[in-house]
Amino acid sequence: MKRVLTVAVPCLAAIMLFSSLASAAQPLVKPTVTAKSTPKKDLKGPRIFKVSGKVTPTAKIVKCAAGVTNLAYCSPPKIGDVCKGKVKITIKRGLRALVRKSIKLKANCTYSAKITIRKKMKHGKLTFTSRFLGNVFVAARNSKSFKVRV
Repeated sequence: MKRVLTVAVPCLAAIMLFSSLASAAQPLVKPTVTAKSTPKKDLKGPRIFKVSGKVTPTAKIVKCAAGVTNLAYCSPPKIGDVCKGKVKITIKRGLRALVRKSIKLKANCTYSAKITIRKKMKHGKLTFTSRFLGNVFVAARNSKSFKVRV
């Protein structure tokens, strides 16, 4: 029993040290995520919305090889590598989600989707939210939610 503890503790310490070095070398950049919808109100069904937006990294991104801690030896990544990932669009009525749709980010860091809601509902407001799910360089982030009259 004593041998297992002496072997396991150094291995655990080495794993914790390695993971802290890896995360300290290249932190993820927090982006700005925007979203908008047309039309602003749709009072007759079926309700068809075009949701679009943009993901903009807010800081300079560098690409480092594994184990490199000096940023002088790192290079900027291609724009196509930064603009990879998915955006999840959620449409809610109150607390209940009516639609969840996941779409790919385009090469110029924009997204758009056409969403149709066929469900009959009373007049009120729908809340739209977009979430960029993140990638190797850019962290996950939500857009500011907005409301549309239906």
